Amino acid sequence: MKTTKTHASLKDIANYVGVSISLVSFVLNDKARQHRVSEEMVRKIKEAAEKLNYQPNIFAKSLREGKSHVIGVVLSDISNPFFSSIARCLEDEAEKYGYSVLFSSSDENRERSEKQIAHLINRGVDGLILVPCEKSQSTVRAVLETGKPLVLIDRYFPDVHTNYVCLNNREMSRLATSTILASGYSHPGTIAYDTTLQHMLDRRSGYRQAMEDAGKAAFVSESLIRECDLHQSISSAIDKLLAEGVDSLLFATNNIATESLMVIKNKGINVPGELGIIGFDGGSAFDLFQVPISYIQQPVALMAQKTVEIIMDEILVGQRLTHQIEVQGTLVIKESTKK
Repeated sequence: MKTTKTHASLKDIANYVGVSISLVSFVLNDKARQHRVSEEMVRKIKEAAEKLNYQPNIFAKSLREGKSHVIGVVLSDISNPFFSSIARCLEDEAEKYGYSVLFSSSDENRERSEKQIAHLINRGVDGLILVPCEKSQSTVRAVLETGKPLVLIDRYFPDVHTNYVCLNNREMSRLATSTILASGYSHPGTIAYDTTLQHMLDRRSGYRQAMEDAGKAAFVSESLIRECDLHQSISSAIDKLLAEGVDSLLFATNNIATESLMVIKNKGINVPGELGIIGFDGGSAFDLFQVPISYIQQPVALMAQKTVEIIMDEILVGQRLTHQIEVQGTLVIKESTKK
């Protein structure tokens, strides 16, 4: 049976042009000028490479350069629509630099996160992008001590000096709450995760700031929940807040908002008549609800772009310069906050 060779080797090109393999290597590895190869010979070799369908050996190139051309990414939960969107955007941005991405999930578990990070470092990734989980400051510091380029995305630790890219959470939460009040609701409340992670603290702080600015500090109504048994926790939280006289709600994450919409529908609560609501990030659940849902939109593509720019600067330049970026979100107003 006759077989067809799909890709040519350096030797095939050298035989085709009638030159040495080393000369072909110089040209295809952009070292022609360094070795004084004529422009005419460069043209012939490149034309032959294209005609013979030459594909460079990425693994061999990585070994020569001492780089894997891979970035390791640890997200909290890649099945979450927000983090899957980040994953896709990070992948697209890395590809612009000729890099690929290895993904893993921490499931908000510090020990699992440490294992995933160790695995990625052992795989020889050139840098790491992390969504850090709660109380993982020591893990982040350990990565910094390795000298491996590192950028945190979506979250950061105020007491750890490192690169990060996140939303201006406090300001967006303040703006969302002020918008609820300006729409005619008098007693907005919020449901957030009971965590020490800074992005969640900032969102809660923004809510309280808006209430204080409006002279309603005495009417602050927060319900803090844990991720376990989310549906029942949210159901109880909504009952508690309604009993306190809350007439509108700010949901601090996409997961909380999506689960809350199911609870609100099951309880037969009218939106926006009985309850105004604003969520985070949007999503299909927001579109399928009885009315379109207002939400805080995070610029995921921009966050990914800035994150990859920072890590590629460190990988390519080899110099650590700390960049700490808060990107501006957008408040998307729909029917759920129009009383």
